[in-house]
Amino acid sequence: IVIVIMACVMMVPGIAKAATFTLDQSDLLLLYDMYAYPSTSGTNSYLSPLESIPGGVKYKGNVNTGAGSWPNPRVFSLLSIGANVLGTDRQGNGSLATPGSLGISTTTLSAYDKYALMIGNANEHAWTYEVFFSTVDTKGTVDMTDDIPYLILGDLVSIPVGDIATVALNFTDADVIMWTGTDWDITNVNNNNVLNTNIISGGYLSNPNAVLTSIGFSVGGDVPVGLGQFDAKDYTFETVVRPVPEPATAAMLGMGLLGLLGTAVRRFKA
Repeated sequence: IVIVIMACVMMVPGIAKAATFTLDQSDLLLLYDMYAYPSTSGTNSYLSPLESIPGGVKYKGNVNTGAGSWPNPRVFSLLSIGANVLGTDRQGNGSLATPGSLGISTTTLSAYDKYALMIGNANEHAWTYEVFFSTVDTKGTVDMTDDIPYLILGDLVSIPVGDIATVALNFTDADVIMWTGTDWDITNVNNNNVLNTNIISGGYLSNPNAVLTSIGFSVGGDVPVGLGQFDAKDYTFETVVRPVPEPATAAMLGMGLLGLLGTAVRRFKA
């Protein structure tokens, strides 16, 4: 009986180490257009006003670099939606959410095994998604003279029309993207990126000089997206994002079993 009770207790959130970090609805409502790749995107890529929905947020916008041309009309492009340490969006609007104002730090993330969001594609074409966060090794002081920025990414996940997927960044198998001095080396042109690495043992979160500088998710792909190479004209996304649900059912089952076992113990003693 003691062994079974201990197993049930481990099922209850807060007693065992939480596996997945996620953003709740209040966090998701504070995210903004913070980065576009490539830099040619300019005002062609943008995020429309957010829409609160039950349990989550609907994001609409455009991903368009303006760089595609015949015979290769598609260009790999991303729009990153999140909160950055500057609290400033791409349009220059300030006093916005930061990871700190959301109560998230490298210490927060180091207590988890992964970061994930539930993402649904409400558009008429498949779009590609990933979750991310970035850190900077401050070398003890926060300035730009010797800081080393890192962009940490999960796998790109293509979500078909009408589908929902858990898009995750596994801390034991993440891609660490290096800063080139002017932009992130997302396509690894310089071969400096550290791919498929364990960011926990690598010290990207446990480093006492590490500061969380952004967190969020990205939407994009080879745009314009569509069914064929030359007939695709879709640059507009419509995405629903919700927190990854807690294992509430398992917790309720664990508490229920604890109650049943407690009754059984009392009867046994009687």
